[in-house]
Amino acid sequence: MNRILYGNCSKIVAIGRNFPAHALEMGDVSTRASPLLFLKPSTSIVCSERQASPVILPRGAEVHHEVELAVVVGKRACRVPWYEASQYVAGYCVALDLTARNWQHEAKSNGEPWTRSKGLDGFLPLGTFVNQSDSPALDDLELCLDVNDECRQRDALKHMTFSHEELLSYASTVMTLLPGDMILCGTPNGVGPLKPGDTARAYLLDPQQNNRILSKLQITCHPDHRPEIPWRRPNP
Repeated sequence: MNRILYGNCSKIVAIGRNFPAHALEMGDVSTRASPLLFLKPSTSIVCSERQASPVILPRGAEVHHEVELAVVVGKRACRVPWYEASQYVAGYCVALDLTARNWQHEAKSNGEPWTRSKGLDGFLPLGTFVNQSDSPALDDLELCLDVNDECRQRDALKHMTFSHEELLSYASTVMTLLPGDMILCGTPNGVGPLKPGDTARAYLLDPQQNNRILSKLQITCHPDHRPEIPWRRPNP
């Protein structure tokens, strides 16, 4: 089911710094009047809900974990007001927005887009899909990430600066959202590096029901043994 659903994704609209504590750890003390948007390609998706997905850590990249809520769009959305946004949601899942942090810092310092640091193959593991009709109120839920059985990130969705309804609405005023598209709603504080040999597990939990797991994923991290690709033509 997940592969069929996620195979229809034309784009992933991701949100930066939507948890205040994460914004602070990244050095951002400003108050945002609107969400910070960037895109990830659908080719970064890997389904990780049933078994651990192997993720290659690219050579030269310092890859960080960012656990997030992914909102899956259920029908075409264009200029949708926030109070109607829930009508356009098919459901949710836990996700990992993997990020080559050193490449992102380099891009930021040069005033360049983050595409290279965010868009690599396998840089968006996705967990079990939850139909909106089967989900409790999102404000009551929490995101959690463990690396090698050590908790690295955990926070409640109610602490997001912009709700998932506001994010879908805002994104729909920028670009038309199609069925299967996703909104990544931002990560809590506690982001950090992954290294070869690490196992990461992410969860969407309901603490009001004894931490019942609604969505989960697992990845294992591997070194990059792929040959270098000669992408640049040699000088004559």
